[in-house]
Amino acid sequence: MSLHRTKLWLTLWTLFVLAAAPASAQDLQDMQIFAPVEIDGFGGGPRAKEGAFLQIEGIYWSLSKPEVAPIGSRYLPNRVANITPSRVVYESNSFSNCDFESKFVFGQRWDLGYIHGHDGVMVSFFDLHHQSQGFTFGSITTSYGTTIGGGATVIFEDNRTGGDLSGYLGNYDGTTYTDVALYPLPSRFDTLSVTNTFRSWGIEADYIYRAHPGPHAGIWEFLLGGRYLEFDEFFNVDASGDLYLANVDGPDIPNAFLADATWNAHADNHIVGPQIGLRWFRQTNRWTWESDLRFLAGLNVQNLKQSYSFGSNMLDANYVNTNAGVSVPYGVPEGMYPTSGTHCATRYEWSPAVELRLNLKYQLTNELGLRVGWSGMWVDGIARASDIIDYSFRDTQLMGIDLSQNRQDLFVHGLTFGIDINR
Repeated sequence: MSLHRTKLWLTLWTLFVLAAAPASAQDLQDMQIFAPVEIDGFGGGPRAKEGAFLQIEGIYWSLSKPEVAPIGSRYLPNRVANITPSRVVYESNSFSNCDFESKFVFGQRWDLGYIHGHDGVMVSFFDLHHQSQGFTFGSITTSYGTTIGGGATVIFEDNRTGGDLSGYLGNYDGTTYTDVALYPLPSRFDTLSVTNTFRSWGIEADYIYRAHPGPHAGIWEFLLGGRYLEFDEFFNVDASGDLYLANVDGPDIPNAFLADATWNAHADNHIVGPQIGLRWFRQTNRWTWESDLRFLAGLNVQNLKQSYSFGSNMLDANYVNTNAGVSVPYGVPEGMYPTSGTHCATRYEWSPAVELRLNLKYQLTNELGLRVGWSGMWVDGIARASDIIDYSFRDTQLMGIDLSQNRQDLFVHGLTFGIDINR
């Protein structure tokens, strides 16, 4: 069922409960939303409300950013490369995902249900708007004879073995072709455009047991039910650059030979499991203080996907090396041509979650109240898209999914504000 269809059915179900319930229950027949506030419970404080209830909240939440990971290999942070056979450069990853922020975004949450006496039921649903952010790194213009710098270097582990090549990133020397004339090329792009999008939603259903009022007229409610949470993230890199740099003294020298390239990763976390909770509230005159604690024993079904496309600029037919009777662009490694591919994986992880809600409510009328508060949720065992990319070239595949980096904790928190009807 799609998210939009879920919202529609929740809305229709809410309207049905509020419209049809008064015809079947005496307590709801007496509901008067705009009646004066009841603030006297004959010495025991105001009585807890019964019947159908609805809470509609706007949420303004921040999602914690992923753990810092380089845009490039985390296991090979440095390497030696050659601009020409005699010109050596030392490279390291230029950028990482540390520029991402724990941005606040808006959303909504609905709590609706029915309670009578000690027993009740409740369905809760939240939907958070997409959290999107992006950056552009690099942007250089240079030529032979100047210091080669700037741009964006991305280190790939070049683990290809066998044959005469030192790896996928080995290159001709530009004049002759022999088995020993191969040397590692720089792994550089002129620009990197990075985007990251995160979305989240969830739904739960709970049985409520309401205890008798305790000391100081406080009331406890115990919750038992099930919950589903979804945290989806998409990370994308577009890398561009010129295949060669101008050389006034001879042939153009290789530059961003892997450009134009793009790679991305999807990390979808589907968490489901049983939930227990505890809610306490106390009304004093028109003011009600609420605290709500919930624990989810979650199973996380992670659907992971990584895609790549390299080297569209290698199709430039103006640069061809035929020294060995082969037709390959000068400055492009043998065996490295425009290529693309996709990798997928599924993992099952233990993902416990704890949520705390703190609210203060002002009762406008007998049934209608305004609320403001704070919510915080901690979830473990979450896969983040920018951290699971495997930056390696191997005999059997290019890039991939780093399954050792699929467990992070996530903290979601922020303000809530909304209205209550008979809650």
